[in-house]
Amino acid sequence: MWVSPKSQDTDFAWPLSLEDKITIFLERTSGWQLDIADHCINGKRNSKGELLADPIEQSGFAVLHIVLSYFEMVAKYQEGFMTNGKSEHFFKKGVYSVFPHLKTVSSSMVDNLLNILYFGARCGLYHGGMTDHRIVITSETPYPLILEMSKPQLKINPHLLVPALKMHLWEYGAQLRNPGNEVMRRNFEKRFDFDALKYGNCEIKKLGHQYVSADSSKVSPKSAQWDIFHPNLDVVFCGIANWKKEFSWGSYYPDNRNRFWSVLHRVGLTPRQLASHEGKTLPSFGIGLTTLIKGPSPQSRTDDIREWTFHGLTQKIEQLKPKTVAFNGKHAAQEFFGCPVHYGRQAETVGSTNIFVLPSTSGMARKYWNEEYWRELAEYVRGDVK
Repeated sequence: MWVSPKSQDTDFAWPLSLEDKITIFLERTSGWQLDIADHCINGKRNSKGELLADPIEQSGFAVLHIVLSYFEMVAKYQEGFMTNGKSEHFFKKGVYSVFPHLKTVSSSMVDNLLNILYFGARCGLYHGGMTDHRIVITSETPYPLILEMSKPQLKINPHLLVPALKMHLWEYGAQLRNPGNEVMRRNFEKRFDFDALKYGNCEIKKLGHQYVSADSSKVSPKSAQWDIFHPNLDVVFCGIANWKKEFSWGSYYPDNRNRFWSVLHRVGLTPRQLASHEGKTLPSFGIGLTTLIKGPSPQSRTDDIREWTFHGLTQKIEQLKPKTVAFNGKHAAQEFFGCPVHYGRQAETVGSTNIFVLPSTSGMARKYWNEEYWRELAEYVRGDVK
């Protein structure tokens, strides 16, 4: 399956590395958006600049339809914004990013330009299929955007706007490729992962076909690599993975509605709230992550799954000897024990490892939420409680 104009899913190792995510993002934005807009308005040229196809007449409105989403999109990637909404705010930030010289222009003039561009062009086209009377699409102005305050009227030259966006994308891509831009790269990955989960892109579903047999000897190396389970950790959290999300995506608790990453910080187990793709750093805080079910096939019987997961997790605990195993939700714990359980510290142990059962951090289990059990665990892990 094609994940960009140049690449298929089989061209990448899964889960995706940050560099692969950058490649896919740049190829998509360029090849499936900006290049097409450029071909429409300026014609198609080869690497030597020779014209291969003429521009499409009267394509200005269509080109604006294609490219105006770029401003909001790129600003959300630059900031690492991991939720929906705030379209106007990020659209305007994106305009400043593409045209940074606007920061030196009179604020009242820029405010007018941004408002007309957002409401008159972006909202007009996306919601009504037409720009409003303040927008003039023309090839006569020597600037991509120019505001006539006397009318007021915003003139847009799509012949120049599209190359300006392509240049901005090229510069942004070069900055993302620089390992020294840690914050920029981290923000980009947050938004990429959020969009991938939200829109169900094909790379999210790519590994959904890799089922794990109930026979623990047949565990796929790809599924095993997501365990974050080192020797002698303070606490290892264990849940039941949604194989359509976590393991096809390559990280634990990727849904921003899940409380897991925020509650770790609130109870003092991590010094700041981590993003899901930062899970690999958890062992530095004495924390591990594992799961009971790594994507069994729909044909696997429940008793087979329970037998496989019970023995698999028990063996890992006995071998790696964490101080504590904490089940994220009663469902996970009951699958492990094969019987009803209560919240809090359990009487049962696995060797010297104590077991806790905690309210699930899933957004689907909000009515059962009680953070006190998580605080009790944190106190025990820190040694405040024997």
